[in-house]
Amino acid sequence: MSGKTSTKKKEDAPFDLEQHFILRMPPGPAMALRRDIQSGSMALKDKLFIDFHPDSRLGQVRYGGDVFNAKLVDLPTITETLKTTDRKTFYKCADICQLMIATTEDEPEPEMPELSKKKEEKKYMWNHGLTPSLKNARKKRFRKILKRKNVEEWPDIEKEVKRLFRTDNEAVDVKWEVVTEEEEEDKQVVTESGQTQGAGGSVGAGLSQERKLQLATHDIFGEVSSSDEEEDEKEVNIMDVDEDSNSQFMPNLSGRSSSMMHSMDEDSMQGGLSQLTSTLQEDTMDLENKLSDLGMELSELRQQRESYEEQLEEIDNADVRERIQSALEDLQQQENRKQEEVNEKRTAQDSENRLLKLLTTGHARTSENT
Repeated sequence: MSGKTSTKKKEDAPFDLEQHFILRMPPGPAMALRRDIQSGSMALKDKLFIDFHPDSRLGQVRYGGDVFNAKLVDLPTITETLKTTDRKTFYKCADICQLMIATTEDEPEPEMPELSKKKEEKKYMWNHGLTPSLKNARKKRFRKILKRKNVEEWPDIEKEVKRLFRTDNEAVDVKWEVVTEEEEEDKQVVTESGQTQGAGGSVGAGLSQERKLQLATHDIFGEVSSSDEEEDEKEVNIMDVDEDSNSQFMPNLSGRSSSMMHSMDEDSMQGGLSQLTSTLQEDTMDLENKLSDLGMELSELRQQRESYEEQLEEIDNADVRERIQSALEDLQQQENRKQEEVNEKRTAQDSENRLLKLLTTGHARTSENT
């Protein structure tokens, strides 16, 4: 026999998978149970008992001499539980998603066995979370899913929308109009009264057009005030009186009116010329300012270009030379664009100066004639 000692394999000790849930009890027993847990009394095992019914949903909770009816419900949230031995290091041990509610009420009668599985599950679904902010969390977060019928119709709807977009892109001109409910009611009234044929149809169309015009004018200008109506009446009366007086005194007023019109034309012409010259002077000043700014930018670009050219002559590295060359080309393009802008502004300034010169000479001649 060999002197080796046979070693037996140590069998692993059986362990229980932890399944956690939250126990909610009435305020008085809950405070007493919390005190016992915090004190760590060993008599707690003899005071607290939880018995489940075969369905694992209903049961009884016994604490001390009190017996409570309990119901296990599913929470809409998940809460992590942590375990510690020294109050420093914590270990996660379970995810809680169930709540046991213990009450002093009588146990409810069992439901009829004809209930479907969905209704049976829905009966034990709790709508609220653990904190006040999660009240009605299930109704807020878990909204109703769309019906399968609507989901099946989506591909056809997408195809139709794409087809409409394609036709809009291919069309030369696209027109659209907004149809209000009032217009639809008018159309229905016209069709019911039988005025869609012959002259009646034209009358109905005319009425709808008049109504549209009235709505448009009302939206744009608003209601006519009483003062506006009175002014219109006064103007009409004055015109009537003027016609009678003109018929009597027309030969005497014809010469005076022609001279007055001539003087008014000259005054308006002089005022228009002065206004036009002032605007042109302002434009020329703006152009001069822009030209000065562009000149400064152009000089800065030229200085940068010259510095890059000097660096390019001194550097021998190929990569660096390539980078400087690309930057130099960009600067050259910017300089060309700025030069084009300067030329355009100068041509515009020259044309405005010529026009201003012509206007000043014309204004001087008109003032001499007057």
